[in-house]
Amino acid sequence: MTNKKATSAVLFLLVLSMAPSAIAQVLPFFTDTALTVGFESNAFRTFSRFVVRNQLRTGGEEVPDPSDQDVFVFAEVFAVPVRINSDTVLTAVTRVFHKELNFTTPGSPRQQLSDSGLGDTTLLVKRRFYVDNFQAGGIQLALLGGVKLPTGNDNQRDNQGNLLPPGLQLGTGSVDVPVGLVFTAFKDRVGFNSAFLYQFNNESNGFRFGDETKVNLAFGYRLFPKQYTSFQDKVLNAYLEVNTVVSQRASLNDQNVPDSGGTTVFLTPGIQAVLNPRFLVEAAFQIPVVQELNGTQLAFVPTANVGIRVLF
Repeated sequence: MTNKKATSAVLFLLVLSMAPSAIAQVLPFFTDTALTVGFESNAFRTFSRFVVRNQLRTGGEEVPDPSDQDVFVFAEVFAVPVRINSDTVLTAVTRVFHKELNFTTPGSPRQQLSDSGLGDTTLLVKRRFYVDNFQAGGIQLALLGGVKLPTGNDNQRDNQGNLLPPGLQLGTGSVDVPVGLVFTAFKDRVGFNSAFLYQFNNESNGFRFGDETKVNLAFGYRLFPKQYTSFQDKVLNAYLEVNTVVSQRASLNDQNVPDSGGTTVFLTPGIQAVLNPRFLVEAAFQIPVVQELNGTQLAFVPTANVGIRVLF
C-alpha cells in the first residue's frame, strides 16, 4: 500500500470513529445541529408535544380572567431528514394537531372551540460549510434555509359558522421563509449546539403572524458509557437546552394586534437513550422561565415532550 493510500485509509477510519461519538451525545430535542450523519440524516423522527396556556397576564403580571380561558395544543411532529450528499440534508417536517380553547361566558355552561387535523409543512435544507474534526471531537457549522407550505387548513369554523381564531387554525395559510445558522462542537462526552433561526412570515386572508426569531442553546453530556467504543454501544445522554422565541406583533388588515407577540424563554432538561445503532427514545420537559408577552395574553405552563428516532 502506498503512503498516500495508507494516509487516506487512516483518515477514513478516523472519521468513522468520530461520527458515532458525535451522534452519541449531541442530539438535543429542539435545537438544530450542524451534523449531517447518523440520526441527523436518512432517519424518521416523531415526537409528541403538549402546549398548555392558562394564565392570563398583562405586562408580565398575572391578572384575573373573567372567561377562565385555557388553551391546550397536542402536536404529533413528523420529521424526515434525507442526506443529499455528505454536507447537505433536506428535512421535511409536518404536524398533526389537536387544539382546544375552553372558556366560560356569563349565564352559560363552559364552552369549547376545537380543531384537529394536518398542519403546515416545512422543507428545510441544511448545508454544512465548515468541518474541523479532531480526535474524539470536532467543530461544525451549517446554514439553514427553506420554505413553510400552507398544507394546514386556515379556514376552520365553529358550529355557528364563525371563523376560529388564528391560533386555533391548523395552518397559517401563508408561504413563509425560515433561514438560519447552526454551530456544533463536541469533545469526548460533552457536546454543545447553538442555532439561530429567523422566519419571515407572510399575510393570508388579511391576517399575518409576526416574524419569529428563535435562538437555541443546548448542552449535552453522555452519562453512559464512560468510554464510547462502537456503534453497538447503548448510550444514555442528558442535555439541557435554553430555547428563546421572539415573536413580533401580528397584524390584521395591516393594523398591529396589540395582544400578540413577545419574548418567551424555555429551560428544557431532557434525557435520551440510544438503544441500538438505529433506534433511540427521548423525552424533555419544557419550563417557561421568561414570558414577556405584549398586551394581555395567556402564558405558557411547563409541559412534557416524548419521541423516537429511527434510522432507515
